[in-house]
Amino acid sequence: MWRRVKVSADTPLGGLHLVIQAAMGWDGDHLHQFTVNRRNFSDPAYELDAMDEWRVDLVGVLPRSGLTASYLYDFGDSWQHTVEVEKIHDAEADVTYPCCVAGKGTRPGEDGGEPQPFNIERINHYLDRVLKS
Repeated sequence: MWRRVKVSADTPLGGLHLVIQAAMGWDGDHLHQFTVNRRNFSDPAYELDAMDEWRVDLVGVLPRSGLTASYLYDFGDSWQHTVEVEKIHDAEADVTYPCCVAGKGTRPGEDGGEPQPFNIERINHYLDRVLKS
């Protein structure tokens, strides 16, 4: 399963976490961590051995197409995700960011909850509440 989401280049990794949560329809109640080039980034409140995810933006750690980051969510269930920069382009005047533009597959239910099939309208409704620029 996958989701394609457009975000602003200046989105901090902490903001990307919120975008991923909205795109998956999860509530964000679990620990998470990004890994980019063997450097870990997370919420400083977690007190992990990681840099502050709110002090670095996407273009700072993933500056070109083809680069990837690992996103681990829920350290108990170890849900491993790959974040890939598919394309970098100038912001479009008629697009509100972040926005989901495509996806496929049913996402797993969080904490034993119901799996949820891909629904772009529902995802964009969730994204309307996160980091609009």
